[in-house]
Parts: sequence; structure tokens; C-alpha cells
Amino acid sequence: MTLGVIVACVAAVGLTGSQALAAVSDVHQQLLVQSQELTEASVAALRRDLGLSESEARRRVDAQAGVTALADNLAARLGDRQAGSWLDPADGALVVNVVDDLDARTVENAGARAQIVRYTTAELERVATELGHGTLPRGSSWGVDPRVDAVVVELPAGAAFTPVRDYGDAVVVHRSAGPARTLATDLYGGLTINRDRPGGGSCTSGFVATDANPDGFGLDYLLTAGHCGVAGSTWWRGGQKIGYISQSEFGPDDYASIVLTNYTAWQPRGWVYTRNGPQAVTGSGTVTVTGTTVCMRGSSTAYNCGQVLAFNQSYTDSRSGVTVTGLDRTSLCSVAGDSGAPVMVAQSNGVIGVGMVSGGAVTSTGQCQRVNFIEPLWKVLNGIKLVTSN
Repeated sequence: MTLGVIVACVAAVGLTGSQALAAVSDVHQQLLVQSQELTEASVAALRRDLGLSESEARRRVDAQAGVTALADNLAARLGDRQAGSWLDPADGALVVNVVDDLDARTVENAGARAQIVRYTTAELERVATELGHGTLPRGSSWGVDPRVDAVVVELPAGAAFTPVRDYGDAVVVHRSAGPARTLATDLYGGLTINRDRPGGGSCTSGFVATDANPDGFGLDYLLTAGHCGVAGSTWWRGGQKIGYISQSEFGPDDYASIVLTNYTAWQPRGWVYTRNGPQAVTGSGTVTVTGTTVCMRGSSTAYNCGQVLAFNQSYTDSRSGVTVTGLDRTSLCSVAGDSGAPVMVAQSNGVIGVGMVSGGAVTSTGQCQRVNFIEPLWKVLNGIKLVTSN
């Protein structure tokens, strides 16, 4: 929205020109303050997770947009030969995996650091798909990790696994801190929204969306995790009905769309809650670089930030046995009730929505282990688009 449009809008409600300009200045200042809060949270996450100085953490956060653009450009140039990219935790440099010297020169000439590896992303994803069709025990998670050029399998304590064939160094097996599962209370999981009745099973509201097709029904939706409820279930917040789930997917995807029906009580807006209040959503995007800092707001853990650790990950829910695939793995902190929480990347004028919380590993006492899986938004936005505050 341009300055002239904002001035026209506020003038239309009876403000003078000077009052309109003052109102616009207040809104602009509020957006700048909220954006700065997101930046500070991202800096704090890097300092906590990587032990960085404040100046180095700030440098990396400021450089993140440019690094992402370079990684996307190189991935497009390399095509099927690309083998993933990641941020070196030692210095924040973009590392691009390649399989030969020629591609290594292409990467280095573009300003990134090349690392020659054995497997392409496509080869490792085929291995991950085979593993997913095998006999991995409940509570396992698996997916490609470009930092080690392998499919990393995490097994719950005490679980046994015999792969269908010998994958050599293409597969690395670890023991997880706790079984991967959906983060739901009463089987469904927290801003808090409740299933079927006020005070019922809770999850977290994700993003507000609307029909992308101009010939559609013009419906508005509240997005959340699919395991939170089945199609037809009703959803509430604070004693007021929101609407009902029109579509719910749980395995291999994990998302649900709640149709808003109670406009008397609710006005859909393109915002998400951050540390101290609502922040404008300026669009949706896709994280493509391992090490990118993202933030979430869950009804249980509130606002926290972490890094994207790997893409195209899978886990089998330890309770239902349902397998969810195509997820991003992060170091965000999430527990029961955070399911469906919005995951975002801070920008100068708001936030970019990138996903919603699906599940993660928690201890037997319900403490987070910073092993978190998010459903990428690009998988969810089929025929719908985010409501934004541009």
C-alpha cells in the first residue's frame, strides 16, 4: 500500500491532511518497531544456538536475504546436478554441494563456497523414499541432510531398524532425544483455538488465507495442522465459534483449512502474533538454504526462533503410526498445543510466511528438544493465498 493510498484512506474517515500524515507516520513506526523485534529475536537465536557475538549474529541475519537469493540462483543453474546448500556455522558462509570440479568452479565464481560430495540431492531423495516405504519404526524421522551428504535417520531409544538393503554412507543412523510425534493435546494440538467446543482439544492458529481463484466462492480460511481435526469438525476461540474444517490432510501432508463462518465475532486479517503483538504478513515464501533463521509463535511455547536444519524430511507419528513427508526440520522449540503454529522469516516491512508446525520430539515430561518439523506453505496454498497486509 503506497503512502498516498494510506493518506487517502485515513482522510476518508475525517482526518485533515496533517492528521492523516501523522497517522501514517505512526503506522510506519509501529511496523518498523515490530520488524526490529523479529530481527532481535533472530539475532538472539543465533547467539544461543551457535555461540556467536552480537555483531556476528547481526551480520548473518542482515546477510540472509542475499545468501538465499544466491543459493536459489545456483540451484537453478546446476539443475539436477545440485546437491544441496547450507550455511557454515563457523562463519556463516554459503556452502553449495557439487559432484564435480566444473560445477565447483561455477559455485566459487558466483561468490559461494563449493564442497565436492558423492551424492546429488536427487540420489539421496530416492534413498529417503525407499526408506519411507520400508519398516522404519514409529517415532522415527528421516530425510536428506546436505551438511553430511546423506539421509539421516533418527530412531527412538530402544527401536530396532534393519534397512531393506545396504545404503553404505548414503544413510546415517542416530538415536533421537525423543520419539517424533504430532504436538497435540487430546489427540489434536494452540493464538489458542479449540476443537468442537470452547475449551476442547487445542491447536495454534496458523495463517489467514482466502480463495486465490477470482471465480471461487470468496471464502476466508484459518490454516492449522491437519492432525488437529477431521473435515467437518468445528473450531472455537475464547467462547466464540470460528467455523468448520473444510479440508484436512494428515499423511503424507499435515494441514487443515478452517472456513470462517462467524463474521459477527471475527474479522480475518493478514497478521501473525510475534513476541509483543501482531505483525504484518507481507507474503508467502520457501526456505531453500539450510541454516536460515526462522521464528514461530505457538500457543504453548509462545515466540521463539531457530534454524532450518534440513529439507524434505519425514517422520512417523509415534501414536497414530501415520507417516508425514516433505517437511522442513528446524531447531524451533515446540510442544503440545503448538501444532499449526505459523513459522515465518523476518523482513524489513513484516514477515514472510514459510510453514506451519507439524510435530517434533519432546521428553516424557513434555519438554521440547528443539527437534521440530514444519509443513512448508507451498504445499498448503493450493487454490488459496495468504491474506496479507501489504
